[in-house]
Amino acid sequence: MATEVFMPKLSMTMETGTVLQWFKQEGDDVREGDLLLEVMTDKINIEVESYASGKLLKIYYGADEVVPVNQVIGYIGAEGEQVPDTPPAVEGSNGGEDGANGAAAEAACEALTCETEEDADESAGEKVRATPAARRIARENGISLLKVTGTGERGRIHQADVERYLAANLRDRRRCR
Repeated sequence: MATEVFMPKLSMTMETGTVLQWFKQEGDDVREGDLLLEVMTDKINIEVESYASGKLLKIYYGADEVVPVNQVIGYIGAEGEQVPDTPPAVEGSNGGEDGANGAAAEAACEALTCETEEDADESAGEKVRATPAARRIARENGISLLKVTGTGERGRIHQADVERYLAANLRDRRRCR
């Protein structure tokens, strides 16, 4: 049976990770301990090792894709073994449009098709206090930081604030379509 490769949870606060690069490609031989991919979190970049041996049967997410923790990102198994064409839903997700896959797909669509409003924030002369992780997520999702309420000291916007804003406004953010 094929072994699932998950987006690792590298800290207690980590909710998503970004695939930076895969060191192996589909069809490559993989041994336990081989470097599989590099993941970026809000705090660090880390190389993820394989915890199984076999062929890399499937890669679901490519470079620069944001993936929820514990999401299946690939499979390792015997050559010719059958695996799903699409990644299974994250446990606890309803798998529908409001599930992790729907949110990730929508965020990817908007990041590709919408212009970011962060430049407008800066050019308007308004300085927004935000962490680098919060700025990155806002930029990737085309969100103006002026619309997000910060919960940090002196109103500083944290990653969780941007993610809360995204979750609350997901249905309203269909302007790209």
